[in-house]
Amino acid sequence: QAVGPFSPVAKQFLEIGCGLLANSAVAGCDGLEWQYCFGRITVITQSFAAFGHVILVSLHEQRYRNDLPLGEQIMVLSRLGKAVMAPVLALLLMTSHSHAGPQYVDGAALSGYDAVAYQTDGVVIRGEPTITADWNGAIWRFATPAHAKQFQANPARYAPAYDGHCAYAVSEGRKSAGLPEFWQVAGGRLFLHCSKIALDKWTAEFDTRLARAEENWRTLEAEPASRPAQSPPS
Repeated sequence: QAVGPFSPVAKQFLEIGCGLLANSAVAGCDGLEWQYCFGRITVITQSFAAFGHVILVSLHEQRYRNDLPLGEQIMVLSRLGKAVMAPVLALLLMTSHSHAGPQYVDGAALSGYDAVAYQTDGVVIRGEPTITADWNGAIWRFATPAHAKQFQANPARYAPAYDGHCAYAVSEGRKSAGLPEFWQVAGGRLFLHCSKIALDKWTAEFDTRLARAEENWRTLEAEPASRPAQSPPS
């Protein structure tokens, strides 16, 4: 029998959509610490709750009935879904960890500093030349073998966003060297910056800057990496 304003088939259509997004959220959590994975799934759940609410309210206001033809029910779901799901899918892309572009290298990735230490210890530590890993066309150095193993298990979890370039510069539409001493960890991601001024502006306008950076990165990612202004570390 019909449930609310939907036929059983239309209701199943909604349930399949929920399942697909939930699976996408879980797949994107691979290797992330539980709190980041939980936050990701929570956002998806809340977004789909809003999605369902919009559909129900819209159908109620337009006085759709149970005998609405199935084809029209699907069209309504599709039309409303496009408006609501676009930001959800954008959020999934924003929280994913893609590092397919050229890595910024200053002698080594992250200028030779330990990428894992930023997130596990909250400190900046120079890596050892004898403890390394290769990823994304660059050599990564680490302070301890344990950190090297953590990185190798899931490099995208620890590598800096935007292939090591300055996050503020990316929000401005360009690639610039990211320096290891100007950094921020937010939402399980490491962001580097090219100066203290850039870092302060980024953190003061974080949500706006992040959204702009994610949009600009779609174009910037394939461009050549920025070149270091200083001599690489020995």
